[in-house]
Amino acid sequence: MSLGKTLNSHSCVTCASTPPTICPSPHQKLIANNDCCNTSDCVCQSCPELPPCPAGQTAVDTIDPVCGCKIRNCTQKYCPNGKPVGSTWTVNNCSTCQCDDVDLVTCREKICPDFDQNCPLKYIEWDSNHCCKKCNAPATSKNCTVENYTDSITVGNCKSVAPVDIANCTGLCTSTSRYVKNILHTNCQCCSPNETMLLDIQMKCTNGTTYTHKQKKIISCNCTNRNCL
Repeated sequence: MSLGKTLNSHSCVTCASTPPTICPSPHQKLIANNDCCNTSDCVCQSCPELPPCPAGQTAVDTIDPVCGCKIRNCTQKYCPNGKPVGSTWTVNNCSTCQCDDVDLVTCREKICPDFDQNCPLKYIEWDSNHCCKKCNAPATSKNCTVENYTDSITVGNCKSVAPVDIANCTGLCTSTSRYVKNILHTNCQCCSPNETMLLDIQMKCTNGTTYTHKQKKIISCNCTNRNCL
């Protein structure tokens, strides 16, 4: 029985019935020989440049035994706690940690802004993580605090050379009134300066002269007792 086919040519011989169509190495290419049997050979190509592994993965290289090229496999790296490199997790409402490398874990804690301890309970709100609270009181219900702004000041015929930092005390303070044995008892509080400092303000007068004016600026405010009117 014949194992192949015979072509009608003096230069051709019996051809294999099943020529190779797939090369054993990924670095080989099937090259046609252009002979009468249409045979092909697997030829090693130039070794390609290996791509880097994605972040959080490490390269494990092996050698192709056919062509000698490196074959790269990327495997996931893990921190000692079993978390994959690049992952983040929540420790508590205010802290998160991240696995930066096999032996490197960094943790960050959210810094909350200052909170008004006198804020009425109904106006206290938490952020989405329930880490920081804030006072969401309407502007008309703000507690006694410093309000800063800038403006020019005038003393007689003289005016400040540049705008001056000025502050007001503004906000609500608690006042109460009640009768005790038919006698009215009142406790009135006003939003008043608590601390001040002196500013040196450069003034210029209409006659061309200049001088330094001492101006008080409010630093902090609080609720202080006052006589009720």
